[in-house]
This record gives sequence, C-alpha cells and structure tokens, in this order.
Amino acid sequence: VMLDGGGSSQCNLNGERVTSTRKVQNLILVYLRGKETKESGDGLKVCLDAGHDAKNYNASPDKTYYEHEFALDMSKRIAAILEAHGVEVTQTRKGGEEVSLTDRCNIANAVSGLDLFVSLHSNAAGESGWSSASGWEAYCYSLNGDGHAAAKAIMNRAKEVAKPRTTPIIANPKLTVLKGTKAPAVLIEHGFHTNKTDVANLKSADYRDKLAKAEAEAKAKAEAEAKAAAEAKAKAEARAAEESARLAAEEAMKVAEKEEVVVEEETSEVFSLG
Repeated sequence: VMLDGGGSSQCNLNGERVTSTRKVQNLILVYLRGKETKESGDGLKVCLDAGHDAKNYNASPDKTYYEHEFALDMSKRIAAILEAHGVEVTQTRKGGEEVSLTDRCNIANAVSGLDLFVSLHSNAAGESGWSSASGWEAYCYSLNGDGHAAAKAIMNRAKEVAKPRTTPIIANPKLTVLKGTKAPAVLIEHGFHTNKTDVANLKSADYRDKLAKAEAEAKAKAEAEAKAAAEAKAKAEARAAEESARLAAEEAMKVAEKEEVVVEEETSEVFSLG
C-alpha cells in the first residue's frame, strides 16, 4: 500500500512546468501475510516407509514371520486410515521391490511440503534364536524438535495396544532415513521378531489393525496440532507486523505534518517581509 502525503507538488500551467517547494511525504507500507492454514487432516502430507524388502529381509527364528511383509502390510493399513482422515499419503514401496535407503529418502524429499516421514520396522536381538528382549520403541534424529514430538505422540497412542520398551524413544542421528529426510522423521520398531510373544502379536491381523489405527490417528493428530501451532505463530507474527506498520505510518504522518507547519510558517514570513 502506498500512501501519498497529499498536496499539489507539480502541475503544468500554460505549457510550463510549475514545481512546488512544499515537501510531500510518500510512505510505502508492506504487510506480511502468513501461510495459508490447513484444517485438521486436510492438506497434511505423510510418507510411510515399509522397511526392508523381499531381497533384504529379516525373519523370526522359525521363519513364520518376515519383517518386510509386516512392514508393507502395516504401511497399507495405516495409509488407508490416514487417507480416510484427509491426509495425503506417499509410500516408498507398494510391493516386494527393492528400494535402497537413499531412494527412500529421495522419495520423501520429492514430496513438496511433506509433514512427516515414518519408517516401519520390527526389531531383533542376539545373533540367532529367540530372545527375551521385547517391546515397542521409536527412533528420531534428536530428542527435541518435530520428529521427537511426533514420536511421543505416536508412542502415547501405541502403548494402548503394544507394550513400550523401558526407554521407548531413542535418538539416533546416524540412521540414514532419519538424517537423509528433510521432513520430521520417526522410525518405529513395533516389537522384536526374535521374541515369541512379540511375534505372535505381530502376526495377528487383529493386533495389526489396532496398532495401525492407534498409530495412524496419532500421526494425524500430531501433525494437525503442529500445523495449528505453526499457523497460530504465523498469524501472531502477521498481526505484529501489521501493527508495527500502522505505528510507522502514524509516526511518518506526524513527521509530515510537522514539516508542513514549518514550511507554512516560512512561507508566511516571506509574505510578511514582502
């Protein structure tokens, strides 16, 4: 918005240009508009990464469970729920095809405005055979920021279905999919495929349904809340910028008015001397 201080500064009279000595202030105001807001769920973008693949797989000691199959099945279940909530979902793989860790990061980074990247896995302990290690846990790049906040939100819902580890959220900045993705990222280990009890749960369709529902709803809610907080901050900053511009305009107009008074007084003196 450009505000003209007013007053005739120049004109043409009988073909001659006449310029006034009166000072006229011009003021340009720039208003900053915050980013367009997104309603809960609507417009949110999540990338689901089904860990491993048919060529790079892990299995339970008795070979009745395969991590890549579980991860893909969970990815599809979670995607269906998220899409029903209006979330735009990208999956790094939809079958048993081989996808490198770098390609998984590239797929996520190619999504403009991606809100969250989630890699789906199951854990293992020991060299071979069954182990007593069990439980749900998640990894994030660091123990602060949006990735950690998302991990906490997901864990708070997942623990209603799965038993969390003693330390359920761990920072690991060395994991490729956590350090190589631009969006906040979480890697979930849904249990140990080297633990008999965990494997029984991980193979259960009912257990997968409940876990997928809990994690999907947590993802949607966490990202909606993060969006709302960011939008509220943007609006507050826009209001502050607008108020600052308004005050600057008022101050500029006061200066212009003072200069007009000075010019008018000087003009009066010239006329009185004449």
